[in-house]
Amino acid sequence: MITATFGIEKESLADLLREAAHGKAQPVLTHDQRGKPIERWYYVDMSMALDPRVDREEAIVSLSANRVIRNFRNEVVEDYSTPEREYAAMLFPFTQVFGSADWRTGFFAHWDYDRDHIKLWDRFEAEVVKRFEQYHLPVIELAKETPKEAVCQVFEKVNTGGVTLTVFELLTATFAADDFDLRGDWETRQRRLAAHRVLDEFSNTDFLQAVTLLASWQRRGAAIAQGADDDRAPAIGCKRADVLPLSLADYQRWADRVVEGLELAARFLHGQHLFETRFLPYGGQLIPLSAILAVLGRRWEVQGVRDKLARWLWCGVFC
Repeated sequence: MITATFGIEKESLADLLREAAHGKAQPVLTHDQRGKPIERWYYVDMSMALDPRVDREEAIVSLSANRVIRNFRNEVVEDYSTPEREYAAMLFPFTQVFGSADWRTGFFAHWDYDRDHIKLWDRFEAEVVKRFEQYHLPVIELAKETPKEAVCQVFEKVNTGGVTLTVFELLTATFAADDFDLRGDWETRQRRLAAHRVLDEFSNTDFLQAVTLLASWQRRGAAIAQGADDDRAPAIGCKRADVLPLSLADYQRWADRVVEGLELAARFLHGQHLFETRFLPYGGQLIPLSAILAVLGRRWEVQGVRDKLARWLWCGVFC
């Protein structure tokens, strides 16, 4: 009886298939629910995969790096660390999906060329293995002149996996049309911010929201300066609908300022005796705080300004 973890992360499956395509038989480096790095092997339970009553995703078996399952007393309950044990349990390793001939030969020999097991393999190969070997990747080509809003809409329409694309993913696609690598840019900035532990959980989407706050603040100020009243001037915001129209020019204008604001925010939070993310009561406050400090610059060090920021921070925590 298999007692391993079922289910598979999309990123892990992609890495696994990439390694399988290159003939690498090694575990996949992924992470658990807490973000801790782990190594996993992935298998398909052949019987479950062919059972029409079972969701095929449930046939995916995830095993630890040593492929041994132990109980709470550290006793070995199940061991799939050798091909013979894989054959006996009828667990097909994903690492063999692009070169299954040797595994199939061993599987037949293990079951002494039993007709039922040969039929099971033939059906499994046709319904599972061949689908990986013959899968055609759909491609949608968009003209360079396609409006960015239309690019976002295409991404959302083709996203049939049930997972909402983040604004970061959508803007990564739209900025790519201008030959700008948003993900690479963020990763460079993230390495700089890594020096401050209190910013550990500040995400790429948080960063875009802070940039959008500053961009919308500038647009509102410009509109008021040109005579628009408060009600008609563009609002300051950073919701999804506010972030999506963010232009590359606005991003490049404000991104450096947000990084500077975040570094100032880390100094301010240290002054409030908050040194790590786990001690930050309400992480969402980092978004407006970074934007505020990006505008204030060195002025935040004035005692009266610092007191107002501290009052705002703790009122937000306790209200």
